Amino acid sequence: MIINPCIPKRWYEFSIQYIFEETTYILEVTNPENISQGEVSLTMDGIKLEDPIIHMVGGQGVKNVQIVMHR
Repeated sequence: MIINPCIPKRWYEFSIQYIFEETTYILEVTNPENISQGEVSLTMDGIKLEDPIIHMVGGQGVKNVQIVMHR
């Protein structure tokens, strides 16, 4: 899954749950700079991801993903 949010500037944060083959991905997006689109930093289960890509894997329980939008 490629992460590239495009949201209204006034949205400071939002979250979604996405289920893929018995894995629940909880995606929490924060937008501290009030931008509509830009770069993102991702952390999954406390580990920083180098690219804005989540490799979907089934049967992994719950995965917590923090996404921070920035310029």
